Amino acid sequence: MLSRRTFIIKGAGVLLGLSVPLLAHNKAAIKEVVGIVHVFGDGAKLDTLSIAYNTEVFKMRKQDFKVLGRSIMGIYISQDARGQRRAANGKFVILKLNEPKSALLTSIQHHKPDPQHKKKFVAGGKPGHTLKLQTPTAQLEVKNSQKIWELSRVSYPIIEDFKAFTFEDKILKRTLRYNLFIPKHADNQPLPLVLFMHDAGTTGNLQQATLLQGLGALIWAHPEEQRKRPCYVLAPQYDEIVVDDNSHASAMLDVTMHLVQEISQKYPIDTSRIYTTGQSMGCMMSIALLIKYPHFFASAFLVAGRWDANLCDPLARDKFWLLTSGDDVGSFALSNAIIERLERKGAKVAKAIWDGKWDQAQFQQACQEMIAKSAPINYTMFQKNSLLGVDKISAHRNTWRVAYSIEPIRAWLFAQRLEKN
Repeated sequence: MLSRRTFIIKGAGVLLGLSVPLLAHNKAAIKEVVGIVHVFGDGAKLDTLSIAYNTEVFKMRKQDFKVLGRSIMGIYISQDARGQRRAANGKFVILKLNEPKSALLTSIQHHKPDPQHKKKFVAGGKPGHTLKLQTPTAQLEVKNSQKIWELSRVSYPIIEDFKAFTFEDKILKRTLRYNLFIPKHADNQPLPLVLFMHDAGTTGNLQQATLLQGLGALIWAHPEEQRKRPCYVLAPQYDEIVVDDNSHASAMLDVTMHLVQEISQKYPIDTSRIYTTGQSMGCMMSIALLIKYPHFFASAFLVAGRWDANLCDPLARDKFWLLTSGDDVGSFALSNAIIERLERKGAKVAKAIWDGKWDQAQFQQACQEMIAKSAPINYTMFQKNSLLGVDKISAHRNTWRVAYSIEPIRAWLFAQRLEKN
């Protein structure tokens, strides 16, 4: 599910030239063309076209299609519009496209920081950018036809399974927009809740930005993940910087906690299995929540963050998995400081250095070796130069690009339960 590009990507039209395929009979005609956007480790991309016909087609060949400016990596027939049911014949032709040179979806417009703050990222301040969703476009040409087909609509698998809400915090008089995934058959029994909090670069008024920027929220709601580990997924969308590099937090940290408490009461949540995770700012928020609200979260997955080690003594009693990169200078140094302090406080920590280019089988083996140590705290570091891009920014982002794809860590997280007195 991973990709190779950063999540901040711009919209681009796609011109599609299409020769007449082998059809069930000559009355087959295109009804509509749908663009399908999938989310990868580094963001959302239009990587699939679904061509709907008015009757069944069969014997499709790759050479029957041509996409100008893009290569067709795969083609098949499906019985559903999203291409989930492949078949010898059906009413949908699915085109899988290569990595676009210029992609979509979330554009970022930089502007001057909040004049009340001298620095770009200060707790309580507004970000120095504006996020906008750019709807992907495509044009389809059919051989021997003068008509050019535009996308009739765009489909966002998994994202569309989240519901958008606004939380009104009556105590702090603040509002927080959030996205909530409610699993199927949720009324049958209490299920875990995963809280995901995004990075500072995703801060803004676009409510679905946290769902578009990477796998941090969506991976838990993926159909395959839900079959193994059904759960609720809560993904707030912040329009201000909640925590900063000086280990300060705005009131939205407490608003987030009030939201989690309300969700856990409103829905059948297993309160012994509430988990927190996040990347960069979201990681720092998770650390701050663990410190301020002890004995609430069963465990945490902390990705590419930082915090003042002198404030982290309460974490010695928690269960969490901390992941950073040797190329991510700020996160790496402060993560080391946190772990060293917790070890001095008597915490048992399992540690390892990993290669960010490993495949899932290698991550599986490495995770098994870590878990076998039975430590409540796991600390893993991607070795230097093992991630795509070694500059400060790309190393930081590529850490979470890989982190949420490692299934054994997700499985470990769900195996943890809050020990209640």
